[in-house]
Amino acid sequence: MSEHTHSRSHSHSHSSSQRHHSSHSSSGRRRSSDVKAYRKTRYFFAFLLFITVTVMSLGITAKVSLLDKNNIANIFTNHEYVSGLYEDVHTYADDMCRRNSVPLSAVDSVLTFDAVNEIDRAFILGTLSLDEQYSQTVYMDKLGELSDSISDSIKETVRQNGLAFAAGQEKSCDAFAQDLTGYLNKRMSFPYLEKTETIANLGSTAALVMSIVGAVLSAALVLIVITLGSEVYRNLRSVTHATLASGLSCFIICGAYSAVKSAKSLHFFPLYLNDSIMAYLDSSSGALAITGSMLFAASFVLMAVVWKLKSNALDS
Repeated sequence: MSEHTHSRSHSHSHSSSQRHHSSHSSSGRRRSSDVKAYRKTRYFFAFLLFITVTVMSLGITAKVSLLDKNNIANIFTNHEYVSGLYEDVHTYADDMCRRNSVPLSAVDSVLTFDAVNEIDRAFILGTLSLDEQYSQTVYMDKLGELSDSISDSIKETVRQNGLAFAAGQEKSCDAFAQDLTGYLNKRMSFPYLEKTETIANLGSTAALVMSIVGAVLSAALVLIVITLGSEVYRNLRSVTHATLASGLSCFIICGAYSAVKSAKSLHFFPLYLNDSIMAYLDSSSGALAITGSMLFAASFVLMAVVWKLKSNALDS
């Protein structure tokens, strides 16, 4: 009787042990499954954060650099461009004077660098609506004033040399001056400039919307990622990965631009226009590189915070 009782007791103990082991295994599997689900969720939101931070970064960079109308205007108003424009027009004027036996000094005294610079600024800033004192009318008025000044200067030079105009020659002076200013107008006028203003306005608005939406979504995703679980340092590490990836994306775009530039250069005519456009593109690429550097700097700060939080968690 005692052996029978002992046998039943042993059997009951063995059954209980099996149930306990089974329960423990099931609980372990559930915890493992929960951890995997938690990680997948964290990675998913971190990936979304990478996208929103990248969109925000590109939007801000485009707004302040690539699509900024002041930067676009600088293509056509910087000193190197105006110097090239002036030399181009001056060379044409010299050739015209030689062919028409007109003293170059009569043109040089009026067709100066400052005169060309002022007319160029009036045309560019007026077309891009960047300065209220300039408009299409002001630009044409200044061009007409320069033409009259050149014509008057030639006539005065002829008189100072004790010469007299034959019949109809004074009108030839006017035609000569109009030819010179017409060449200047041709060199300054670009049919795509007004389209560029429209593109810049629309693009700037789109970039602003991208920046705001990206910033709001990024802030929301950061909060979501950080509050996903109890291990804050792991969540913050995912945020760090997102900002690092965004910064890397900026540098990849800069690298792609440099590769394309070295493989195939743009060729605009005249050369001084080509140089200004390339300088503008280089500047925009540099602005994107700065954005990438700022994202990297923010990531390194976050890394330090993650390391500190992890150390505190392990010590406690």
